[in-house]
Amino acid sequence: MELEGNILDDVGPDHPLRQLFSRLVSRAMARGARIRDPRLIAYIAELLIRFADTRHLYAIRDAAGRPLEDVGEMLLEADPMGPRGGFGREREVRRHIGDFTLFFLGLFPEHLEAHATTRIPGLYVDWAATGRESYRIAAAFDMGPWAAEAAVFARLAEQYDACVRGLRVVRHEMDHMAEPGVQMMGRLLGSG
Repeated sequence: MELEGNILDDVGPDHPLRQLFSRLVSRAMARGARIRDPRLIAYIAELLIRFADTRHLYAIRDAAGRPLEDVGEMLLEADPMGPRGGFGREREVRRHIGDFTLFFLGLFPEHLEAHATTRIPGLYVDWAATGRESYRIAAAFDMGPWAAEAAVFARLAEQYDACVRGLRVVRHEMDHMAEPGVQMMGRLLGSG
């Protein structure tokens, strides 16, 4: 999922947004979730930076090019036997589902009121269970170019609920920050 004009191109290691999210996530995960795993903390901070550009938040697209906001539709896109299938696509979409559900359950649980159901008839999606399972599946891709991230995805699957709790602490801290830019980002992302 390479996007043109990617926010990550502009957010270097010393960028204030990266420093803010790294600090917030590190503190929140230690306090709210008792997680001190530096790789997990770095991944979650990077997730917040990535999703600050909403094109990443809605990066999974169907065959017609429509960005998917529905987790049920994302699950269909993850099918390796589907029309755009393949194991690389499955890993990419499963990672995204894990990230997407973790992000919203942790930072914007109110989003679920409007988006918890799926447009797929007869399908019920438990966002937390689907997020955990998606990270578990992404972790199974533990060879070649994906080997380095596999262990992080396995930890995310194991610690999913704790990470949600940690992100809720991040949200609480962001809600109480005086920084208008941070508050504005939270409002923009929360309105999706």
